[in-house]
Amino acid sequence: MKYQIFCFFLLLLSTGFSQGFLAPTPTKTLDTVKLIVTYSFTFSPDSLNPENKNEVDVVLFIGSSISLYQCLNSFNREQFLAGSRNLDEFKQRARQGPTSTFPTKIFKNYPQGMITTTDRIMQDSFIFREELNQFQWEISNQTTKIGNFKAQKATVEFGGRSWVAWFTTEIPISDGPHKFNGLPGLILKLYDTRNHFVFDYNSIKKPEVPLIIELQKLRYIETTKANFRRAREAFRQSVINETFELLTDPNSRRVAAQNMRRSNNPIELSLE
Repeated sequence: MKYQIFCFFLLLLSTGFSQGFLAPTPTKTLDTVKLIVTYSFTFSPDSLNPENKNEVDVVLFIGSSISLYQCLNSFNREQFLAGSRNLDEFKQRARQGPTSTFPTKIFKNYPQGMITTTDRIMQDSFIFREELNQFQWEISNQTTKIGNFKAQKATVEFGGRSWVAWFTTEIPISDGPHKFNGLPGLILKLYDTRNHFVFDYNSIKKPEVPLIIELQKLRYIETTKANFRRAREAFRQSVINETFELLTDPNSRRVAAQNMRRSNNPIELSLE
């Protein structure tokens, strides 16, 4: 029994606490999707072992004035669950459908001039806002070819990291993955100078069927980025403490400590 509980705690940590049960909820329509950009997102969850990489696909839905960035599997899961005809079918689909790597959603220019982020810690939903225009880019004359596009280099300091972006004015949309925006064209490639986080665009296309950008109407806990990060770390630490209480074997504790230390490298290092 102790082993089962221990594995459960490790699962919570490794999935970023993103597998909570989500019943169908009403939504608020924000915009209509005009363009879909997918990126391959490669990242190092452990700063002490940066060569150990994870990779997921992420997606940027661009509307007329608002965009939404999220994990592609999260979107696919939502679409899969949305087809449920009743609660029993929803529960069955929830067990069978694609799993989400992380539940974070980032809405740019919602409300106007702001970035709104929604996220989860177990069953609690959080929401916080930041200024949209927070990126002080330095644009270089250096250019290269990325796919069929001519791309130009730009650099910025953000979240405690130094970033390099390659954007194209051939798609004059001031947007990109995660929270990045403010350049005179779409970001095709983005990476920090330590190569812990790398975004490479996979595809750019118009939606084949009508899609909307929507915000779930949940009982959000209004917070700030700094306070959300503190709450997530406090929860993570409580899981670690409870796990250690369950383990009496020194070797098991050592292995558990090693596993838990591996998730120590957030994309934004600074709290503010």
